[in-house]
Amino acid sequence: MYTFKRYFYSFLREVRLLLEVIVIVAFLKTFIFAFSYVPTESMCNTIVAGDRILVSKLHYGTRLPNTLIRVPLILVRVYRYFFAKDGDLKSLRKPVPYCKWPRLPYYRLPGFSSVQRNDIVVFFAPEKAVGSGDNVDVRMRLVKRFVGLPGDKIEATRGRLLVNGRARSLGNVKLWYQVPAEACNENKVLYFIQKNQIEYCEDPRGDGIIVFLKKEQKDAFERTTGIAKLRRWLKDKSAPIGQGLYVGEFGGNLDEFGKIIVPELGQSIRLTKKNIQKYGHVIAYEQGQQFDDLKPSPFKRYTFQKNYYFAQGDNYYCSQDSRYWGFVPEDHIIGKATYVLFNSGNVLIFDLLALNLNKKRFLLRL
Repeated sequence: MYTFKRYFYSFLREVRLLLEVIVIVAFLKTFIFAFSYVPTESMCNTIVAGDRILVSKLHYGTRLPNTLIRVPLILVRVYRYFFAKDGDLKSLRKPVPYCKWPRLPYYRLPGFSSVQRNDIVVFFAPEKAVGSGDNVDVRMRLVKRFVGLPGDKIEATRGRLLVNGRARSLGNVKLWYQVPAEACNENKVLYFIQKNQIEYCEDPRGDGIIVFLKKEQKDAFERTTGIAKLRRWLKDKSAPIGQGLYVGEFGGNLDEFGKIIVPELGQSIRLTKKNIQKYGHVIAYEQGQQFDDLKPSPFKRYTFQKNYYFAQGDNYYCSQDSRYWGFVPEDHIIGKATYVLFNSGNVLIFDLLALNLNKKRFLLRL
C-alpha cells in the first residue's frame, strides 16, 4: 500500500510538472513569440524555402486570439504525419480543427514600435488570398515585406516598384531577359539553357526567346554565348493583365501599373464605380458584406475604419502578394520576423531527428 501511494504521488508530481510546462509554453507562444515555416521562394534571397523563422509579437503588440477552442497544432501535425494518405505532405498545412464559438473581438496589446516601411512581417492571409468563411486567426500564415504603409502611393514603371515616387531596389532576383532571334539557333545558347535548366519561352513580341535569369546567370550566359548584353524584357501596359492580378484594377500588369493609395484610418473616398473596383474588397471586409452587394454612388463617401499595408515578396516575379490579392488589414498582423532559426529543407520538423539542416542558415538576423 505504501509503495502504491509513493508511485501515485510521484505520478501526480510528473503530471503537474507537465501541465506547468504546457502552460508556460502556451503563454510564451500566445504573448511573446511564434515560430513560422516558409515553404516557398517568395522572399528569396532574404528568406529561402525551408527556413524556420522566429516571430516577435512584442514589436507591434500581441494580437489576442479570436478563436479560443481549437486542437493544438502539434497534435494535428503528428496525426497527419502518420496518417497522411500516400505521403501527402500538403495535408500538414491544412487549417487546424477549431470551434467557431466562442469568438472574441479583435484586440491588440500595446507594442514598443509600429510597423516600419520594409519590415518583414508575418500575418494571416487576407480574405481575397484564401477565400471567405474562416476565422482570421486560423488562416494560413504568410511572410512578406511591408513596402507600403497607410497613405503611401504605390506604382510600377518599367519593372520597378515606386513607393511615394522613389524606386525600390530589386536585389539579386530572377528577371526576364530578351535573346535576339538570330542567336536562338546557336548551339552555345541551346547548350547553356539545357545544361543549367534555364526557364525560357517564346518572346510574345518577336521571333526570339526570353530567359529567366539571376544576375550571375546573366553574366555567365553573356560570356558563354558571346552576346554582348542581354536586355531586360518588360511587359507594357497593353499586355494582358494576368489572372487574379489585383493591380490590374489600377491599369496595367506587374511591370506597369497605375498609382495605388494604400487605405489609411480616417481616409475618405467617393463611392464611384472606379473606386468600388479598387477598394470594394476593403469596404466589404470592414462592413461584413459581400463584394457583389456594394453599389457605387458618386454622392456618397466612405471613411476607412482601419489601417492597411501593401506587402510584397523580395522575389519580384515569384511572389503572390498585395499585387495579386490587395492590402493587408492591420488586424491580420501577427508580428515581426526577427531571426532565421535554421533551415531544415523540408516541411517536417521531424527531419531534425536526422539533423537535416543547412549549416549556413543558422541564427541569421533579419
